[in-house]
Amino acid sequence: MLLELYTAQDGRLGAIAKGAHRKQRGGTLSSILQVFTPVLIRLGGQSELKYISAAESAGQPLSLQDAPMLSGLYLNELLLRLAPRFDSNPELFASYGLTLEAISEQNGVESSLRRFELELLNQLGYQINWRRDAERVDIDPSRLYHFTPNNGFEPAESEEGIRGLELQAISSWIEGRSTLSDSREKVVRQITRRSIDELLGGRPLNVRSVARQWSEHRVVK
Repeated sequence: MLLELYTAQDGRLGAIAKGAHRKQRGGTLSSILQVFTPVLIRLGGQSELKYISAAESAGQPLSLQDAPMLSGLYLNELLLRLAPRFDSNPELFASYGLTLEAISEQNGVESSLRRFELELLNQLGYQINWRRDAERVDIDPSRLYHFTPNNGFEPAESEEGIRGLELQAISSWIEGRSTLSDSREKVVRQITRRSIDELLGGRPLNVRSVARQWSEHRVVK
């Protein structure tokens, strides 16, 4: 089996599991090395592509179906496309695990996804400043703002934009001092999506296409 792993110690890496389908005590290795399954592994090899010398279960696999599965695949594709190889990042690893748990339990899924996106952007060096505009001036709650990736929030010259009061409320949620309403979650989603799309360089995420096809299939049925 050729695998992509996300680890606490070494970040994202590729690995080969030789003889994964060979029966042994406790079953086959392939039964352990499944998507959304926590494992303890021992790696070997001097090249960039490692090999798995030992593996054991570190918990129950998460059973994700339909929309939750798509959310989990979304997290995986973000890490696969944006997380550098062999970049140890315990904070992002922990955020990934907590977000998968929220998805599995269907508990605050959307806000958990937004927190993961923000954590990913932060760890990649693209932290969004929700308290100050592009000129480092404090956000005015009565003004409207536009967001530009790599620049931040700029005062809007038109009557369309995001009200500063909303940005302050979102900042309060990020700091853990309030909850996130549906309307403000949509604002965060729009901004994180634009930032992530900028990092992807215009290359679309495959999971979005799969999600559209899945949604259309459900409507047809």
